[in-house]
Amino acid sequence: MKPHIILGYPLTDNSCFGAGIYATYMKYDELKRAEEKANSGPGVEGSAGNELNHILEMKYTWLVFLILSSVALVIVVLLVIFLRKHIRIAVALIREASK
Repeated sequence: MKPHIILGYPLTDNSCFGAGIYATYMKYDELKRAEEKANSGPGVEGSAGNELNHILEMKYTWLVFLILSSVALVIVVLLVIFLRKHIRIAVALIREASK
């Protein structure tokens, strides 16, 4: 295996984080526009069974998901950047041990 192939796997994870960030932003924007169009705050539903649906229909829930996804992406990117040298050394050691 070539080291650049092994180092490519974190990039796949980053693209998953990127897709999650995009999806949460689009949902947040959709709910924000719907709220502005209705010109009213989110209503309170009385049914306990619809509590999860109610939480997922709040724009601030998706804003929190967006922020958490962005922070996770930044952490993973920083880890890959700072640990790149160590990852290459580990790959070289594994390659040498397998000979």
